[in-house]
Amino acid sequence: PVSGSYKFYLAADDQAEVYLETKPGNLESICSVKRYTGFREFFRDEGQVSKPIDLEKGKTYYMEVYHLNGRGENYFSVGVEIPSVYIEKYSSLPEVQRISWESKPRREIISFRVWGENLSGTFKVQAREVDSKGQVLFDRESQEIKYNATSKDFSYWLGTIFWRGDHEVERKPLDKNGQVQSSEQGAAGYEWIVTYNLSLIHI
Repeated sequence: PVSGSYKFYLAADDQAEVYLETKPGNLESICSVKRYTGFREFFRDEGQVSKPIDLEKGKTYYMEVYHLNGRGENYFSVGVEIPSVYIEKYSSLPEVQRISWESKPRREIISFRVWGENLSGTFKVQAREVDSKGQVLFDRESQEIKYNATSKDFSYWLGTIFWRGDHEVERKPLDKNGQVQSSEQGAAGYEWIVTYNLSLIHI
């Protein structure tokens, strides 16, 4: 609506990131959510608010939003702070913004392998995420997982530490060298291939 410096705000459950193209071919990340926030909770963590970005009146800007939801609530909100020339006088603008969006599926694959001679019993999976400052964002350990768990059971146990989300699990038998073999007979272990179906939203 007016030329000047804008700030963008992001809140999401579970994770999200906003990219903005201010120059042709230069798409940059401007704000992100690494762990879930409350609905429109824009000020909890560093990185949710962009630096001031200079935009020109009447110009069209391309934006991308990556959003990932695991389980529970599912949302993201993008807010914008307009230049102070409007903020001082109005709390809203009599303006209609035309926004179009499309969602493109994207797949992320995680593989787990366990094998060895006379394999039996159970094992656990531990997931830990640390940010650039050394702060622990995520640290969980799964329940006991059977060494020969079915795809359905592995999906359930994995859900005790990771988001369940929209995903598929495929189990493959392994030989004594940890290589995939065609038959379940004589398997020395198993590989579980987890495929998450994500979405990339273009705005």
